[in-house]
Amino acid sequence: MSIKPGLTDYLAYGHRKGVDGQLPIWRQLIEMVLLFVYRQNGPGYYMFGRFWRRDLPLRQKLKHSSERSYKRRINELNDPRYQKISQHKIAEKALLKLFSMPTPEFLGFLSVSGGRSATGAPLTTPQDLIDLLADRRPAAICFKPVEGTCGVGFQATAIRCGDDSTAQLRPLPNGDWQSVADFFNAYLQPAELATGYLVEEYLQQHPWYEQLNPDSVNTVRLYVIQSVSGQARVLGGYLRIGRVGSAVDNATLGGIFCPIDVHTGVIGPARFNTYDSDDFQRHPDSGLELAGATLPCWDEIMALANRLLHIFPHTRFAGVDIAVGNNGPCVIELNVEPDRTAACDIDLPTIDMLDDRWDQAPDID
Repeated sequence: MSIKPGLTDYLAYGHRKGVDGQLPIWRQLIEMVLLFVYRQNGPGYYMFGRFWRRDLPLRQKLKHSSERSYKRRINELNDPRYQKISQHKIAEKALLKLFSMPTPEFLGFLSVSGGRSATGAPLTTPQDLIDLLADRRPAAICFKPVEGTCGVGFQATAIRCGDDSTAQLRPLPNGDWQSVADFFNAYLQPAELATGYLVEEYLQQHPWYEQLNPDSVNTVRLYVIQSVSGQARVLGGYLRIGRVGSAVDNATLGGIFCPIDVHTGVIGPARFNTYDSDDFQRHPDSGLELAGATLPCWDEIMALANRLLHIFPHTRFAGVDIAVGNNGPCVIELNVEPDRTAACDIDLPTIDMLDDRWDQAPDID
């Protein structure tokens, strides 16, 4: 079990950075006090944002709002009465499909109470799932808790269907073949089966993205805001990459991330989601060069992100997750209250990020 870092850990790390030529620890302490007084951001936020850097001015650090102010501003941009549309994966998927947005193929809503396949057939038991797989015969599928976050509860499986309408599942990336009933008992949680799982086809990635880590679907997270006049703008983003043996790319579950220059699609050095992570140029497992690479299909990714908010009512800001398949980019999901710390990690101040009047002043980029 990991131990959450405390103040002494942050200060010790800050001292080391000062010795290495960054801001001295006394200056860091003064800034921490100022940021806590003016923005209620503590030492942890300071360290995750790498605010000890000499080339990051204090005025930039003061543009990071408090957690409370951030959530209040989110609710101004995204009417709370409508936020559940994107926070429930079935409702979100329905809206994406209704407006023909590219997204992995919907197979059904698996729930012990009222589950249904995309054709309307019952989807509540292992036998119902066998019938669905025998009919559709997908190569692989994934299960997502309908109200899950950060990849928790996600399960991807390969599928092997027999001629006699039987099926076996193999949990990805390295599980063993087993019956559908055994999979139910071992991998699907009773509490989640009560609220339900989104069942969809597992995306076959574009070869470039797959090579980064074949065990996970590696996604782009973009922060998108819609101005008062209705124009959409991508503010910043990062590429998430999983690790060997992990089916998810989330940085909170051990994955890595690379900041993206949204003007060019070029990615920077990778980091872990820890306060003391170093930058590294290559993937820690494969050794594949990351820093300086240009993301394939970047223009198409940007175009898709810029038109997404228009289909979600009373929603003008979101973290958009996009993967790239063999047929181009597709939407994985939206997050209408994305973690502000992740934006801090890529030098995207929340006060600037949530300014919806950006199109009323000259672009300073």
